[in-house]
Amino acid sequence: MFRIFKQYIPASFFLLAAVEFLVLIFAVYAGIALRFLGDSALVNGGSRIWIIAVTFALVFFLALAAMGLYQRRFRHGTVGMVLRLAAAMVLGSIAISVLYYLLPAIFVGRGATAFSVLIAFVLILLIRYIFIRTIDQDTLKRRVLVLGAGHQAQQISQQLRRRTDRRGFLVVGYVHVRGEHDVVDENLIL
Repeated sequence: MFRIFKQYIPASFFLLAAVEFLVLIFAVYAGIALRFLGDSALVNGGSRIWIIAVTFALVFFLALAAMGLYQRRFRHGTVGMVLRLAAAMVLGSIAISVLYYLLPAIFVGRGATAFSVLIAFVLILLIRYIFIRTIDQDTLKRRVLVLGAGHQAQQISQQLRRRTDRRGFLVVGYVHVRGEHDVVDENLIL
């Protein structure tokens, strides 16, 4: 876990963000290579394409973050994730188009940009699918420690029997308080 702006963020999200940022950079190179197939001078343009790729990646990364795709408690399922990813790609496309008009030096063409967006969408979708399948969902939840193991703690335990009642957090255990009779299951008391 890393702490940024007084928020704890799991290391798995940093890894996901770094991989997606690199995929966005790769998408620009792949999009330009597909669009200008055979013209190696444009593909091997050097620093100009590097600046374009980093700018593209920053814009689309901010669009992904703005659509809430880096939240710990993402409850919209696979369809919701695909829709948010598509909306982020549309938002990023609009933003990069405006940026192309403001800074014409980074413009690579509509075709190369379209290929880059399409490649980025497919690869990020694949990465998200792998991420969701491989990550332990409990690591993304907030951990809760209940102070007390008496009657009120037992009510909390009974209220949280269904999995849907525990969405977004994980009860780690219950702590014995001196002078209180323990009613909660002994296996849950820390």
